[in-house]
Amino acid sequence: MASFNGKVVFITGGASGVGAEVARRLYDKGANLVLADLDKERLDRFATSFELRRVLSAPVDVRDLSSLQRLADQAVEQFGGIDIVIANAGIGVYGSVLKVDPEAFKIGVDVNAVGVFNTVRATLPSVIERRGYVLVVSSLAAYVPIAGSACYSLAKAGVEHFANALRLEVAQHGVDVGTAHMSWIDTPLVREGCAEFASMRAAIEDLPGPLSRITPVEACGA
Repeated sequence: MASFNGKVVFITGGASGVGAEVARRLYDKGANLVLADLDKERLDRFATSFELRRVLSAPVDVRDLSSLQRLADQAVEQFGGIDIVIANAGIGVYGSVLKVDPEAFKIGVDVNAVGVFNTVRATLPSVIERRGYVLVVSSLAAYVPIAGSACYSLAKAGVEHFANALRLEVAQHGVDVGTAHMSWIDTPLVREGCAEFASMRAAIEDLPGPLSRITPVEACGA
């Protein structure tokens, strides 16, 4: 896409971290925003930084397909369609396989993997109609797992292959599918993980070369 002017961009996890940074940048390039986030207060504060007519937002749990479908339908009604989907919402679940809370592990997979499916399922008909673009946010963790991150690595490797299969399915419709494999980004997810588990920061620092650095969210957004 040569220009984002007038394009409609649907972002989950859109009120903080990478989602919010990308939302700001696309808005400045002329895009209209559809923002979904679990944190209603944070989402409401963030949405007020944009022109009301160019943003639609709703508190959404990406594990709930029906709520994502309602937001997608509202986006089509308000803006005419959806051009770009960024399946970005995610949470960190840390702990060894023997010690991690099984329920927390399940929630992590549901948010980080099933949530991607739900996001794409709800928005894909309009994206196909507009010959648009889907970006699935995977992670470096899909390639470089560290101890204590089995849940996150499982989900992020899974969504990469989900995107690979989706790409084959929608190519005939003129829709492109990408994956983003960020390293360690200075977001609440990474900060909270490092604060809770000293071993996580130590493991990051032991990785080779650029993998050992935490990148500012502004650089990732760019």
